[in-house]
Amino acid sequence: MYARCAPFVSAISKIAKTLVARRQRTAALNASHKAVAAAQAYRVLDPSNGMTQAMLPEAYATAGAVLVALAGQPALPAQRRDDWSQARDSYQKSADAWEQVQIQNGWPKDRDVQLIRVRAEAARCAAAAEAR
Repeated sequence: MYARCAPFVSAISKIAKTLVARRQRTAALNASHKAVAAAQAYRVLDPSNGMTQAMLPEAYATAGAVLVALAGQPALPAQRRDDWSQARDSYQKSADAWEQVQIQNGWPKDRDVQLIRVRAEAARCAAAAEAR
């Protein structure tokens, strides 16, 4: 299952990042939402595979990164604050999903590192939202 779904989720995530760089806000948000939805579906289909399970927290982290990038673009202050808040929420969802991933046969090897990283990003986004 992982071999079929990982490239799809990865491709959608890359498309989202490309779209945000091109300042196509709506399309970037839609793509990041599609990556999360696909990862959620695959997680249900293959619940015993740690690699498949890791796609959801990675997709949420990508959604957070897209929102951080959007928060850095010219926008009304309320929009930028909302982007930071939504980025925080995405990173928190990533942390919650990483906590559910069970290490199997030593994989994912970096689960705890990723968990620390997304928690730090969530805190950074929360601080940025409050500062706005």
